[in-house]
Amino acid sequence: MAIILKDNKTKMRNEMNIKKGLHLIKKDVKGSLIENKYALLLSTLLFIVPLFLGYLLSSSLREFMDPVLNAFKQKIVNGEIKLTAESIFINNFKAILIEYTGATFFGLITVANLILNGLLVGYFGSKIDSKTFLLGITPHGIFEIPGLIIGGTAGFTLLYFIFNFIKDVTTYNTDPNPIQYTRHANESYYNDEYFKRYEEKYFNKTKISKRFSYGINNNYKKLKQSIILFSIATVLLVVAAFIEAKITPEIIHIFS
Repeated sequence: MAIILKDNKTKMRNEMNIKKGLHLIKKDVKGSLIENKYALLLSTLLFIVPLFLGYLLSSSLREFMDPVLNAFKQKIVNGEIKLTAESIFINNFKAILIEYTGATFFGLITVANLILNGLLVGYFGSKIDSKTFLLGITPHGIFEIPGLIIGGTAGFTLLYFIFNFIKDVTTYNTDPNPIQYTRHANESYYNDEYFKRYEEKYFNKTKISKRFSYGINNNYKKLKQSIILFSIATVLLVVAAFIEAKITPEIIHIFS
């Protein structure tokens, strides 16, 4: 009897921990999207506006877009990109990885990649009939396009972190109270105590370590949110790749 009760308690504890974990994940995801809504809006515009321009101005963009589209087709012919979920995911993952790391180049690469992908989708749509385009894009596009947009959002959020980290590190000595860390709701104790112990243990409070830990701690939340957004984009692209490889061809075959 005691063993059964113990097992039940363990099961209940595990269920509670899972629920608590899922609640925290949901909270972090929601917070990352809401608190970076302007970066999300910017990413959306940088993708959607070029998409429509690529479709509507296809004749004017032919000289620029044909080589890009042909290069993509050639990769499929050469087997560099295969019509499998794994290959499609890897190709799209490279796109959001470029968007994310593009933050280190003042976000210019992030902007360029979003615009180029938007133009490519719109231009490709102008080359085939509307029915085929919608059948071929919609099933996986409802996951892939948000994935690319959120990947761009992650890049802009990382850029925000980098900019403020550098600013805090370079202005450390002029700060009226340099060891007064920025406090975030429900994270103040964790941030304050964690970085205080980290600094004491690994850097012995040298001048450089204080600058570094001050900059990291002040902007830790943005760094964390950028990683969360990148993870969301990755999950969306996994789903999109599976649909594009397994479901989209069947839909096109049935309705064509």
